[in-house]
Amino acid sequence: PNGSKEQAVRHLLAAGQSSAAASLAIEAAHDALSAKAFGLAADLLAIALEHGEGERAPLLAQRASALDMSGRYAEAALAYGHAAEVAPPADTLKLWLAKAYSHLAANDVERGREELAAAMQRAGVAGVGLFAILIAQVKRGEGHVVG
Repeated sequence: PNGSKEQAVRHLLAAGQSSAAASLAIEAAHDALSAKAFGLAADLLAIALEHGEGERAPLLAQRASALDMSGRYAEAALAYGHAAEVAPPADTLKLWLAKAYSHLAANDVERGREELAAAMQRAGVAGVGLFAILIAQVKRGEGHVVG
């Protein structure tokens, strides 16, 4: 009862109670997101992903978004890619776009352009249509693409 959920997660892991640690890590990550402690949330979600069981796609997307919002753009790009690989088809385009955005935000312009072109190809769209969507999301102040 005294101490943080984060500390409890680490104690549970040390005690070999991985499943309980993963469940509590998800709860603690949501608390961290509410407190705008995005880096901590990303780290707690990594623990949940490593030690938990069950549906991974939403946790992968949440972790990628938390990394993005914490300014850890290169890590976010990788995480968005992992999330897109296991996400339901309805969510994949948004995740691939987020990956491209994160590369651009990390100042990896060439990779960002490559990922944007790949997202456009996956969607069967030519030209700058998806780029305009991405820019519109950023201009709306979303800052991150996955919420």
